[in-house]
Amino acid sequence: MKDKKIILCEKATRVLPITIINTLTMLVTSLGVFFAAFYPVKQSLYKEKQIQMLADRETLNQIADESSLVHKFENGQYFTVYETYDYYVQILLKHNYEHSTYDLDKDVDNYKTKQEDLKLIPEIKVTEDSVDDRYVGKFYTSFIIDKADAAGNPVINFESKTAKEHFYYEVLDIDGEGAEFFQETTGDYPLLKDKVRKNLYDYNLLQALTNEAYDIDTKFFNYFMKITEKAGNDLMKYGNYAELLERHDTVYKEVQNYDLTAIIVSFSAGYLAVIVIFPLFKKSKQNPGELILSRIYLSQTNEGPIFNKASFIGRILYGIVKYFFVLFLLMTLLNIDLTFASLFYIGSFPISLFSITVITLLVNSVSLVCTMVRSDRKNLENLITRT
Repeated sequence: MKDKKIILCEKATRVLPITIINTLTMLVTSLGVFFAAFYPVKQSLYKEKQIQMLADRETLNQIADESSLVHKFENGQYFTVYETYDYYVQILLKHNYEHSTYDLDKDVDNYKTKQEDLKLIPEIKVTEDSVDDRYVGKFYTSFIIDKADAAGNPVINFESKTAKEHFYYEVLDIDGEGAEFFQETTGDYPLLKDKVRKNLYDYNLLQALTNEAYDIDTKFFNYFMKITEKAGNDLMKYGNYAELLERHDTVYKEVQNYDLTAIIVSFSAGYLAVIVIFPLFKKSKQNPGELILSRIYLSQTNEGPIFNKASFIGRILYGIVKYFFVLFLLMTLLNIDLTFASLFYIGSFPISLFSITVITLLVNSVSLVCTMVRSDRKNLENLITRT
């Protein structure tokens, strides 16, 4: 009777403990390298610069707050650009509906019943406060008018215009692109055209998803983004702000590049120690997790342990993919966030740690699927190393 071929299958319960043991060993080794080789140097070179950078960041935030171009929730979190757009639209709607030209008694747009939806807006009394005192209006009619650039020249050249006239005609461009949205003005903040007001109200407060409301809101959002970009560029011309930002960004990039180098070298050292150097001193070429759980690699014919050079190199290369997540554990423990820091570029596309992590997760997912669907329980590592 012909002997049947025996297929040895590793128990799935052994794989996870081996990975955990190697991960912890790698993490401890990497932390040791970081604190022994990189942390003292960082403290010596960048401690004072980091203190200055944090102080500059606080000042930059104060200037941004004073400019009215940014807004915060009560918890201190800044609005996103979309939340800022909602805020701006709601201010305009509040101004338009509570202005004397709109008949609140008739209230044809049913505004009164929806006032509670204006949650982002502080109380604005239209008879006392102008829209000019909010967002880009305040920036151009109050904040930036006395600011100078790095050369000492005014940031905004008003020529013969007042600050409000400059804002209306040069920023809002109410006699150009802005004429699609705003009525002509006689000095007061320009009111929205009735059709624009109604559709912005329907789309943003009543969530009426009509084609007309969507089209008008989309056009107004693009218009808003141009105004916001212009205001941001004018803020960047402000000498004090530009100087602080340049100093802050210079130190930030220096520290980020140092941290990136330190993290990658520390991780590499930990990986090499656990996956490369440790096995070289063992006859069976086992890493710490495999040694503790008595795991060895067999040839595909199950004739015995396999020690050939190609198989060992394959295990090392695949291990980089398998244990790449340790780098993120290292960053988390050290409170260093370099997830989206660019490592290099392929054309104009930046490759970051996040990009590489996505790739490694996909590879590991494929490996897991292989283990689950194959009768011999082999994963990608076994297939690559022919073990």
